[in-house]
Amino acid sequence: RRRWLAIALAALFLFPVRQSALAPGEVVALDAEAVASPLDGVIKAIHVRPNQPVKAGQPLYSLDETTLRNRLEVAQKSVSVADAELLSATQRAFDNPQSKADLALLGGRAHEKRAELAAIQAQLARIDVVASRDGVAVFADPNDWLGRPVVTGERIMLLADPARPGVLVHLPVADAIALDVGAPVKLFLTVQPLS
Repeated sequence: RRRWLAIALAALFLFPVRQSALAPGEVVALDAEAVASPLDGVIKAIHVRPNQPVKAGQPLYSLDETTLRNRLEVAQKSVSVADAELLSATQRAFDNPQSKADLALLGGRAHEKRAELAAIQAQLARIDVVASRDGVAVFADPNDWLGRPVVTGERIMLLADPARPGVLVHLPVADAIALDVGAPVKLFLTVQPLS
């Protein structure tokens, strides 16, 4: 009897013991691209709904251009003033040696004002943010973003690839178990909790 009991116990140890833990999880995109603000500004409009499929080049959101438009008008006036000063100094340079000395300074100032104008025009070209690729726009309530000031690089939404979903499991430290790559996981979705 002891021998049979020892054999039965040895056979029992050969069966694998499964470990399991219950933890909250969420469906995430494995291949998601952050869509960030290209410049400081205020969100004027969001052109997509949360979890809406989008195509490459489709507008996602727009920043308010009021401040940039005002800066553009001031820069255009500054360029006009710098050009007028340069022209005046050029005309005076024929008979005034002091005006000849000012030509380089005024020419540099005119180039600087043009560079400022070009920088503002480049910023205005980036106030409408478009999708860089096909995907799904992932973000919360659009009303939370309208009128909100954002800084350069702040993430507004994610552009997720629906063909590469994943599950992010938040396992508490007390329930930590050793998991192998490819271990089976059962996910009970909130919309279908019994399956």
